[in-house]
Amino acid sequence: FFRKIHDKISERHLFKAERWSITDSGAKLEMRFIPDNNLGIQVKASDLPGCAMSITAFALVGGHKVALHTNSVVHRGRLVKASLDTLYGGIEESFETFKETRDKMVSKECVFTSDLLSNILKIIGKKRMNTAKEDGHLPEGGAKMDAWELFEALVNGTHFQVPEKQAFDLMRAYKSLQDEIAGRC
Repeated sequence: FFRKIHDKISERHLFKAERWSITDSGAKLEMRFIPDNNLGIQVKASDLPGCAMSITAFALVGGHKVALHTNSVVHRGRLVKASLDTLYGGIEESFETFKETRDKMVSKECVFTSDLLSNILKIIGKKRMNTAKEDGHLPEGGAKMDAWELFEALVNGTHFQVPEKQAFDLMRAYKSLQDEIAGRC
């Protein structure tokens, strides 16, 4: 499976394997693209029939992952070419959309309001959110700033070490946050 993914990605990108882990339930591989080291994919696979294989495209913002697109396929012990195409579908487009949105956000001003953080609050909890506010990691309500700088500040200010499921939800919430900020500005 990983060789097939490797071949598919090598058609368009140079990359390096950043992180690899193998457990009883499956394997996970994180790859970063060269020369844009801030983009990459995370691949999860398992030999257990019925367990989903997934690919998540991500971007690093302030060193923290933002999930751009995720595909998964449940297999029955073997992976066919159609499944591989389904897994990789939309990944390249998500990178382009992210770059375009980022470029648009750089030149626009946005006002911070606390409702931008409602989805993130559900994931990290009130205690962590209050810690971020008290430590001055978040902008003041009503603060005007460059939309991309605001996004980076909110990602950096709300990122905490959380269990794997919550970390994935947080990655997805950051993408929603980017879309929300881009839509307001």
